[in-house]
Amino acid sequence: MINVRKRESRYLPERRVITVTLPSYDCPEEYVSLDVETATTQGDICQLGMVHFKKGEIVEEKQFLIRPPEDKYDFYCSRVHGFFSATTEKEPFFPEFWPSIRSFIEGRIIVCHNAGFDLGALSKTMERYELGDIEIDQCIDTCIELGHCPLYSACLFFDVPLDNHHDALEDARACGKLLAEYSKRPGHVVSIPVVTENRKVKPRSPESISQNTHFSGKSVVISGLFEKWPDRNDLAVKLLGMGALVKSSVSKKTDFLIIGEFPGSSKIAKAEELIDQGYPIKIIEEKELLSLLAE
Repeated sequence: MINVRKRESRYLPERRVITVTLPSYDCPEEYVSLDVETATTQGDICQLGMVHFKKGEIVEEKQFLIRPPEDKYDFYCSRVHGFFSATTEKEPFFPEFWPSIRSFIEGRIIVCHNAGFDLGALSKTMERYELGDIEIDQCIDTCIELGHCPLYSACLFFDVPLDNHHDALEDARACGKLLAEYSKRPGHVVSIPVVTENRKVKPRSPESISQNTHFSGKSVVISGLFEKWPDRNDLAVKLLGMGALVKSSVSKKTDFLIIGEFPGSSKIAKAEELIDQGYPIKIIEEKELLSLLAE
């Protein structure tokens, strides 16, 4: 469990353009910004980044690639950050990194963009492995300070670099710089446009794509039940790791419709209709899929 001795808490409603009065306190002279990426919606950490700042400048950075329990990934998480089981299957579990993480953050001011998520995942992981408690001096949540503005939009507005969003170290670095930047305008009222980020997520393990090119860059739809993948989410994550674009519905852009037992009749009907119109959609069953994956 993480015990915070004191914590700033401000809430402002989110809008398409977020107007917020910036905090009037001075930027802390020293702090650590922290970010995690999670493998599952239950908060299992797969990557953690930390950046030590002094007087607004970076002093030290640390990043850890972490194997989640059972190396399990949810498709929803993988399609956000591009990590999947092949990325972390040879990495250590969280307890091996904990002494380094603890010494880096204990007793310090911690800065996060959405601390409820990052520190919540960290706390759950500590509890899972029975790692005890830790005390930090204070938590500053830049997301709350900026009226729940998304990190990408906030960085764009304050001209903070964010070239590789959803990489833990990159996000931690951006978050720490963001605090330093908006602290230069104490008490100012600013209006931040909420901008939709245009990005394509690529697998973080390029060698896995070179092993099998059948699905790299292809639009894939999955339907039905699969003997090898009782949890269809696992198949989706595997295909994502091979560079596939896994979609929920059949369209003119679909390359493969992969079907198991009891597939959705509407998906098959749509695929067959498009095939009749000349679109090169290939419908494959589990046996053929296993053969393609083995090549």
